[in-house]
Amino acid sequence: MSEPKNPYEAPESVLADPEDVVGGSIESALAGEYKFGIGDLLNEAWLLVLGFKGSFWGAVIGIMVIQLAINGVAAAIISNMVVLVIVQYAVVFATLPLNAGVFMLAVRRSAGLDVKAVEVTGYYAYIGRLVLLYVLSMVLIMLGYLLFVLPGIYLTVGYIFAIPLLLDKNLSPWRALETSRKAVHQRWFKIAGLLLVIGLILMLSTLALLIGLIWTAPLCTVVLGLLYVKMFGYGREQ
Repeated sequence: MSEPKNPYEAPESVLADPEDVVGGSIESALAGEYKFGIGDLLNEAWLLVLGFKGSFWGAVIGIMVIQLAINGVAAAIISNMVVLVIVQYAVVFATLPLNAGVFMLAVRRSAGLDVKAVEVTGYYAYIGRLVLLYVLSMVLIMLGYLLFVLPGIYLTVGYIFAIPLLLDKNLSPWRALETSRKAVHQRWFKIAGLLLVIGLILMLSTLALLIGLIWTAPLCTVVLGLLYVKMFGYGREQ
């Protein structure tokens, strides 16, 4: 007879590699060997949202509460505006693994796995690389916008999958950015169109007192998770 599970035991790591890679692969994505329909992605994501909304919003609301609480306390006790701005940026960097974890919830859901809100806390081992990826991407995108705007738009779309590539495939920040860009380049206009559709869906869902976001925010996140899995697969290839 097995021993009863300890209710106070720490949750298992969400970083353990599955036995098999689900979906595509880095090699096939870089070769442009992936196809998708925007309508098909939306329909498939809608089915996956059932049972996912609780985990998604539990994670998102938890992150928002943490950020607001820290910033609120900082604003109450710090009078120096320069120091306050530094603290606010520090909060952004400190919560990067949590926000990245929300994307990974959608990726894992898209790979057919059950997910829980607490899983977003499982990526702090990557905080250094996530901060470097964030800074690199922001600098390059801003430079792109300064260079006649179009390069910035190109990179904004191209870098969309850099975070899951870093966390799921354990790539370095630069390789994650470049792998995402090169793979997205194969279907850049179609992926840009998908992002435009997602943006319109989210914008329209804010019109009715933000109520529509209850469904559309997790839906749009799962759409990106699904496309990531179809392009790169879920699971370590290295």
